[in-house]
Amino acid sequence: MSLSTESYNIKIDHFEGPFDLLLFFIERDEVDIQNIPIFKITNDFLEYIKKLETLNIELASEFILLPQR
Repeated sequence: MSLSTESYNIKIDHFEGPFDLLLFFIERDEVDIQNIPIFKITNDFLEYIKKLETLNIELASEFILLPQR
């Protein structure tokens, strides 16, 4: 996973791209949520946040806010 300040990107077997796009596809039933490795995504995200915190805490906090349904 490369560190980017623009957006958090996910790379799994069935999808590669920004987190919000993955959520969009899940909501539209284009990606089956049962095929999403939540544990891997969570660990990768936490690693990403730790790297961001060393660079800029305000930027890291933007990723904690998720849209409400």
